[in-house]
Amino acid sequence: MSQKKGFVIPLIEDIVNFCKDKVKLDIELKEIGYEEEIVSLVKGYLDYSDYIIKSFHARSIKAIKKIESNIITGLLLGKSDPQTCMTRLSELFL
Repeated sequence: MSQKKGFVIPLIEDIVNFCKDKVKLDIELKEIGYEEEIVSLVKGYLDYSDYIIKSFHARSIKAIKKIESNIITGLLLGKSDPQTCMTRLSELFL
């Protein structure tokens, strides 16, 4: 745990350990470059059916699948860049 201004901020490892066998996790990667660390961490605590990893960054999702193809992943789409959203949808349905 990390402490800042009187608040205890749990580390992701603390959260994953606390949630094990209690709830399923929906993990969103906000930044690129931490894929190996996240995969290593969750595999140490959770079964594949206990979590999903999502991101707005296709590169992160591809990296996760390259590291461990059995992990359930999701590519998030947003309204802030409608052209990218339409491109992604066309990749799926055309």
